[in-house]
Amino acid sequence: MIHNSSIEAIATEALIFKTGTKLKEIEKVVILETLKSQKFNRTHAARVLGIGIRTLQRKLKRYGLQEIGMVSLGEPEMAACSNA
Repeated sequence: MIHNSSIEAIATEALIFKTGTKLKEIEKVVILETLKSQKFNRTHAARVLGIGIRTLQRKLKRYGLQEIGMVSLGEPEMAACSNA
């Protein structure tokens, strides 16, 4: 169920994707933008997205984004990930 406040939050920002964009890429971008709009509060972002917090955590892990927003000072940013 989407609440009016969620609709308003979503309606204020528009994302445009080219035809043929992979759904995984769209999902990743939507999650990132929602996290930004919610000041990287994962509980609030999950609520806006209409998914559970554990589902959001699994998706962040799947996309290698589990460290996003974990910087203690300054602008939240993604920590460097190494595949080595």
